[in-house]
Amino acid sequence: GINIASGGNYNQLEYYSNKSTGDGGAKGEGVAAYIAGKNASRGSQANGGGGGDAHNAGGAGGGYFGAGGRGGNQYAYNTLTGGEPGRSLSSWLNATEKRIFFGGGGGAGHQNNGAGSNGGQGGGIIYLKSAAMLGNSILDASGATATNASIDGGGGGGAGGSILLDVTTYGGEVNLKVSGGKGGDAAGAHGTGGGGGGGLVWSNGALPVNVTTTLSGGNYGWNGSAWGAAAGTAGSVLTNFTLPIGTVQPAVPVTCIKGVINSYAAVQKICSDGIFGVDDVTGFAVGDKIIIIQMQGATIDVTETTAFGNVTALNNAGKYEYNEIAQINGKNIVPKYQLLNTYAASGAVQIVRVPVYVNKVVVGGTLTAAAWNGSKGGILAFEAPEIEMQAAIDLTGKGFRGGADSPLEGSDNVLTYGGGSNTGGQKGEGIAKYVTGKHQNRGKQANGGGGGNAHNAGGGGGSNAGAGGLGGADYYNGTVGGGFGGAVLTYSN
Repeated sequence: GINIASGGNYNQLEYYSNKSTGDGGAKGEGVAAYIAGKNASRGSQANGGGGGDAHNAGGAGGGYFGAGGRGGNQYAYNTLTGGEPGRSLSSWLNATEKRIFFGGGGGAGHQNNGAGSNGGQGGGIIYLKSAAMLGNSILDASGATATNASIDGGGGGGAGGSILLDVTTYGGEVNLKVSGGKGGDAAGAHGTGGGGGGGLVWSNGALPVNVTTTLSGGNYGWNGSAWGAAAGTAGSVLTNFTLPIGTVQPAVPVTCIKGVINSYAAVQKICSDGIFGVDDVTGFAVGDKIIIIQMQGATIDVTETTAFGNVTALNNAGKYEYNEIAQINGKNIVPKYQLLNTYAASGAVQIVRVPVYVNKVVVGGTLTAAAWNGSKGGILAFEAPEIEMQAAIDLTGKGFRGGADSPLEGSDNVLTYGGGSNTGGQKGEGIAKYVTGKHQNRGKQANGGGGGNAHNAGGGGGSNAGAGGLGGADYYNGTVGGGFGGAVLTYSN
């Protein structure tokens, strides 16, 4: 347990509290997760030692095979408010249950002077399988000793962990250590920490005489006396260890995917023979399937009327096709098949690599795309013979970008549709590129919403198959100035 707060009350007998209150030291970590608001004070946390209660009581030792020792009593009065011992888990440590654990963490001592100590960390897990272990060695999974406190409560020691051995012969002197950590000392009349419990050595057979064990529980802390603290109890050796392993399953080729799986290249030039000059060919290879798509390039009405932003011609915007890479020469991508469409590099054309999986695909984590950055991104595509969805596909907010804030401007009653004089918010991005000097104010930008006009009007919503909503009216009139919603893009079978 780790202290984060200090408190000063005496005679606290709480078994749980929120460690932010300072009523008790933090409980040590154990096999049970912390419960919100109940992560401090003297009650144990399964095999995690309880924290010392106020005032300045010691934390208890963590437990594992052996139980932890009780934390020392509170300051001056020497009454029983120390942490409760971390519990023994010995009843679950057998060949039937086939469970192993870390050693429990010691509970923290209570503090009000910032001089208490945290609980010691429990020991880890060692597993070794070998026909022969040669040479002299020490295998140590002991619990950590708590640091010493001064004029506050000491923390409890961590419990020993696990050593699991599937070894046939030992060729040297071997010492296996799973002892509990010692509790933290404290200054006179302050609570001392309890010792950590001993851990578990689990072998595939009886250990030979050249293999020794250290299983002892950790000793209690000291302030001139034990001050009510106790040592942890000893760990144990079990001799029927077998590694739990299931039967062999039939081989099922599976590919697990998550995150961003596509690569993107922004087209910077298009040669007459269909060769695409791009910004980057990283992630692309000959034979890859690709999508070629033009993201923008529509023409819009730019008159200073409510018609501003209406699409007058789609041009090549939205055209796309599947293809394959025949060659990559420098930063030039050569498609395998003749192009079906005409594209204009000025209209934000991008090439997207499409992964093709030959095995079943499991979506094991959220699948997404790189966000559109004005030249590439925003598309997720792949092929697979079978797809198992264990997580979401989420491209929320990966498409055309929203308009940016306008510089601070104090004009009132602005009704401009396409101005660029900082009298309105920027229009949202859409299938038409921004027109120089007309990228702000309330007129829509094709399917991009219009910006809110001065003074303080809201921006319009973007659109696709459904229209965007009108932005809220301006501050003074309350009736006009809101950005127009993006225009509907019509689709048909």
